[in-house]
Amino acid sequence: MSKISNYPKVERYINKKSSKFKKAFTMLELVVVIVVVGILALIALPKLDQDQIGSAVDDIMNAVRRTQLLAMQDNTFDPTDPSWNTKRWRIRLSSNSYIISQSPTGREIEGVLDKKYGVTFADINCPAINPRDPTPHHIGFDEYGRILEANNIIRGYGNSATGSALYQSPCVITVQTRHQKATITVAPVTGAMTVSYEDI
Repeated sequence: MSKISNYPKVERYINKKSSKFKKAFTMLELVVVIVVVGILALIALPKLDQDQIGSAVDDIMNAVRRTQLLAMQDNTFDPTDPSWNTKRWRIRLSSNSYIISQSPTGREIEGVLDKKYGVTFADINCPAINPRDPTPHHIGFDEYGRILEANNIIRGYGNSATGSALYQSPCVITVQTRHQKATITVAPVTGAMTVSYEDI
């Protein structure tokens, strides 16, 4: 009787030991988990890039608005200075940063784009006031917040297209990352902005 009664104990002991081994992952399960994580990462990468370009666009649009506010607060009008109109606030872009400045040699505020958002290209294209002039790659603002060609010798109050530094058609800001391109259109006079995105 005693021999027979010992068998259940042995079975229970074996079952307890085997249950310990079942808690560990097999190599196949680990491989499956790694493959699933890799697939999820590939799906998430374009979304991360889209978030980056969206953040870069928000930063640039905020910088344009900041430039406009600085121009309105810091009125450079001075009847005793014949070149007062060249000291207006303007913003320009490059692939690695944007720069808000007061005249080409004045105060500057810089923002980083490439290291922060992964931007590979950024530029501003505005209409030339005079067809013989090169395309302006900056946006300037007058004391009323209107967008204009800040380097133009014209003061900005003429009524005709050629007698005024005010832009008559929109400026276009282009921003690119590795996978996407954003186009910011800045309306003449008001500086109102709209954005569109496309894959590249």
